[in-house]
Amino acid sequence: MLKQKRNKLEIIKDLLEFLLSNKDVSTTVLIAKINLCRTRLDVHEKILIRNRLIKLTIIEGKKKLSGKPKTRDHRVFNITKRGKEYLEKYKEVELFLEKYGLNED
Repeated sequence: MLKQKRNKLEIIKDLLEFLLSNKDVSTTVLIAKINLCRTRLDVHEKILIRNRLIKLTIIEGKKKLSGKPKTRDHRVFNITKRGKEYLEKYKEVELFLEKYGLNED
């Protein structure tokens, strides 16, 4: 039986759970580990940053002696305190729904 597509809330939960156990996660790693295309990650990233559930940090690339870029800047993500609180509440709701047989499974 084919597994159903994840909904928005499930994707957010997966993303936050991964960031909870991993620090300074790059875009590439996040895409690979939570199995999400770049376009969908961009959409969810904006929502999560706007709601202060994750933090985006730009790490400046290295420079040559001439001052020109040697390596590109890269982006890393981390979960915030608010993101951890959201994840805790989400898991409480999941348990409640499961207890009463109302989960989607």
